[in-house]
Amino acid sequence: MHRQLSATNVRRFSFGLVSTSILMLFCTLQSGFSQSTSGSIAGAVVDQQQASVQDASVTVKDVAKGFTQTNKTDSQGRFVFPQLSPGAYTLTVEASGFKRTERTAIDLVANDKVALGNITVEVGSAVDTVTVTVEATVLQAESAERSYAIQGEALRRRV
Repeated sequence: MHRQLSATNVRRFSFGLVSTSILMLFCTLQSGFSQSTSGSIAGAVVDQQQASVQDASVTVKDVAKGFTQTNKTDSQGRFVFPQLSPGAYTLTVEASGFKRTERTAIDLVANDKVALGNITVEVGSAVDTVTVTVEATVLQAESAERSYAIQGEALRRRV
């Protein structure tokens, strides 16, 4: 037995097909726009005996833009800056009864999750500063994600 298609059924079918196509297109476009260009920096602050230092003030500074952001360490001495723009950063740790500690040349690229590990602070006055300038390359071990951002200057040097 054959059914005849009425004009109403054809319109309903066409409307459903068009609606589904538009929904699929929207979902595809939405996933493309949700790509993140920010990265994160995380670590922990410990003293010379490897004990956690809580409530330490940790500040990151984007060297090129001068932008700063400050967080406090938790009860385990941990800190995280979850959404930072790609760039070169300096990290400063200040805690009561400890020397100010600074780490320079922390490079962050888009979608990177940089784990600094333990940052050791030394007992002393806050007016004294310990600056760490030469370190091994920071290993991104927080996830399997890896990205590389090509900066305009790097392109100009190669051309």
